[in-house]
Amino acid sequence: MEKSKNQVNFEEEYSQKPIPQSMRKHWFYAASVYIGMCAVLACSMAGGGLIYGLTLSQAIVAMFLGLVALLVLFYIPLGKIGAEQGLNTYLIGECAFGKRGSDIATSFIVTVIPCIAWYGIEVSIATQAMAAVIPMSKTVFNIVTLIFGIVFAIPAMYGIISMAWLN
Repeated sequence: MEKSKNQVNFEEEYSQKPIPQSMRKHWFYAASVYIGMCAVLACSMAGGGLIYGLTLSQAIVAMFLGLVALLVLFYIPLGKIGAEQGLNTYLIGECAFGKRGSDIATSFIVTVIPCIAWYGIEVSIATQAMAAVIPMSKTVFNIVTLIFGIVFAIPAMYGIISMAWLN
């Protein structure tokens, strides 16, 4: 799957300026990706950790409060600004923090945390699951980890539309 020339030009042209109203996608594309994050195994592991130290009702309250905090502080304001102005997360960050501050904030919030939790742990869980079914040496384990890493990265390379399609 290779990006078409039009898709590459579109991404380059609108990476630093608002997307025209006529070219904007329905909110469902981005929402389906975020909804899909709820099915991530790393989230299930975090939930298991909560249950271990808390009662069920305490864990539900803790998760609810954490999600509400994220929604109120980040997702709703950024989504509203992005939808109204046609700006991506990085451009919104530049308006708030300046170029340098935006680079630091968005690289940490948008890239580092999800890569460790979503991508890294998912690859590790998939590889360990395969190793539990098919015994393998350390070298083969490392090769399988690399292969899973590449396979898991492919949808992200094709952007939000391919990730929305998968979800």
